[in-house]
Amino acid sequence: MRTRSSKSDHKFYELASNDSSSLVSVYVSPTPKSGPRRKGDGSASAGELSLLDPLPSDHPTLTQPTVSGENIRRVPKRSIVLNNQTTRDLQAALGRNKILSLRNSELILALGKKRAENLELKRVVSLNKIDSVKMAHKLRILADKIDNHAINQNAAKDAVMESAQCPICYLPMFVPDTLPECGHTFCQSCLVGWFAELRKSRAKVFSCPTCRKALKFPPFRNRALEGLVETLIEIGLVGSKSVKPIDRVYLPFCPKFQ
Repeated sequence: MRTRSSKSDHKFYELASNDSSSLVSVYVSPTPKSGPRRKGDGSASAGELSLLDPLPSDHPTLTQPTVSGENIRRVPKRSIVLNNQTTRDLQAALGRNKILSLRNSELILALGKKRAENLELKRVVSLNKIDSVKMAHKLRILADKIDNHAINQNAAKDAVMESAQCPICYLPMFVPDTLPECGHTFCQSCLVGWFAELRKSRAKVFSCPTCRKALKFPPFRNRALEGLVETLIEIGLVGSKSVKPIDRVYLPFCPKFQ
């Protein structure tokens, strides 16, 4: 409660209401200077409040604005516009945040999918590496077999070529003749030369150039070996036949055959 004094020496009190938003002015009239108070007199004593006396019309309290609808502070339109704009900005920001959140979720899902694909690719690559190692091992085994087969083929080839060569001149026996007593075979020209040397040396008997076994019958044509040489000629392992057989070439040496 606050106390104020007016120019007419009237006193009034301002009583605050419970919500502290308004003041109630109470007028207090001055104490009369006339005679003493009588018993039973209902007038207020000095310093007592008189709630019945009206306030002067020019009292400042009457001229102060009261708490009414007209004096309530009004919110400016600009503030309302700003508040609406702020609300729209907040809503737009929330919308953007929602979109960003959805995009982040999509990116996380896509990233998880890519990681799964990468793991699958790594698994496939690992399996392919294992298969490659197995395949390389199989290829090595196959290469070894081919090498062995090639070695065997080369060995067989060498054996065939050796069997087709004359033991004297080491050339293919285009006209192979075999000695009946020992079975050794030579080319016709080498046998003729061998017999000629024996006759020149006055040898009593003709013998085999390899085993020196005495010969009783003249050599005969080895048709099987002749066919083998012809096959080697066809496949290109032996050059073309350059020597032709001579009939009755051994007749000059027949007396020496026992």
